[in-house]
Amino acid sequence: MKTTAPPLCHFQSLVLLCVLPFTNIGAFLWCYTALPLHFLDSKWPIWQLSLLLTLIYVPRLLVQIITRRVGGWFCVPCSCVAVACNVNLYFSPNNILAVSFALTTTCSALNPTAYKGFMHARFFIAPPLPAAEEEATTTANPMPLSPPAATTHTTNTTINTINTTTNTTNTWTMKRALRIFTFADTLGYACAPFIGGLLYDNGGLKACALYAAVLSAMGALLPPLLLPSCRTSFYECWCAPPNTHPNNAELQGSKPESTSSTSSTSSTSSKFPSSYYYYVGTHTQQTLW
Repeated sequence: MKTTAPPLCHFQSLVLLCVLPFTNIGAFLWCYTALPLHFLDSKWPIWQLSLLLTLIYVPRLLVQIITRRVGGWFCVPCSCVAVACNVNLYFSPNNILAVSFALTTTCSALNPTAYKGFMHARFFIAPPLPAAEEEATTTANPMPLSPPAATTHTTNTTINTINTTTNTTNTWTMKRALRIFTFADTLGYACAPFIGGLLYDNGGLKACALYAAVLSAMGALLPPLLLPSCRTSFYECWCAPPNTHPNNAELQGSKPESTSSTSSTSSTSSKFPSSYYYYVGTHTQQTLW
């Protein structure tokens, strides 16, 4: 179990926090400047453009629901479908159906829910439990090899200080990662319409389709190749036993039953404070566990 978050300057962290949010939103938002111009040049009715920009968000809602059920890995096949439809748009830019399918699949591939899940799995560290203090109830359950009071107090103070420092550092890392992710996503919102207009002026809708296909391909390749959390979510959905699936309890409407080892550990932990294990754990580890 990891106790510290990975550094933000790591290559995988930069891909997750900077590259993927920018490319994900940039693959779609070019349409807000290039697509109206294409409709005017093709003499298509503007009401069709308005209807299209409304209906393409309906499949995206379904994708978000499916992602919540099966895991963040679902963003990968969505991006693959978007790549195929944008390649088709490159060869058929004057076909209204090709335009509709390309925009619908690219919009559905916008999946910040999956990327934020990957970010949470990478940077979030559960805060450590504080060291247990000696309580009056311990007199009712005397413990063998009980440490002296001064040693227990010093040990608990040291553990609490270390836990507080580690928890503060991990919390700061998580907040900083979320800020970087939001900045990259906002930068994509700001740059994509400009890039769409620039591409349409120089290459028409074919250039925009090629740009969207390249960015969607990055969304299909980078998560499974560089992010272990993406591969883990796929494994948990398809390869893990049913009783260990993370959404098993939610789907069944009940909490999973704890194993006997977990129950015995919990009952043992309720009887003895953590300072006891810290004091005698190195000498009686086999006996306790």
